[in-house]
Amino acid sequence: MGVKSAVVVRCLMLMLALTIVVSELYCGRSRREGYNLSAEHRLLTVREVAGAMRVSTMTVYRLIRDGQLPAIRVGKHFRIRATDVDAFLAARMVNGGGAWPAA
Repeated sequence: MGVKSAVVVRCLMLMLALTIVVSELYCGRSRREGYNLSAEHRLLTVREVAGAMRVSTMTVYRLIRDGQLPAIRVGKHFRIRATDVDAFLAARMVNGGGAWPAA
């Protein structure tokens, strides 16, 4: 490889590095790096909540509509705080004894 082509390659590598830095400045951190959010600020989609609760997405939408599960509207979509899901489930926890209906 000649001196001229080596200089061109180094310039291209420098331009790529500068492009990455500039894009991170304007666009924020990459999604791959992730953010360390506390559980209080972690937002879940309806599908994630349904999967965690082992129910259908319609059930989650119904809980939101009935006011039983607080949600945040983002455009056409809902986001649910992880802490709200935990509180919802904790409020419905049953302890042995008369928890099961008679067959």
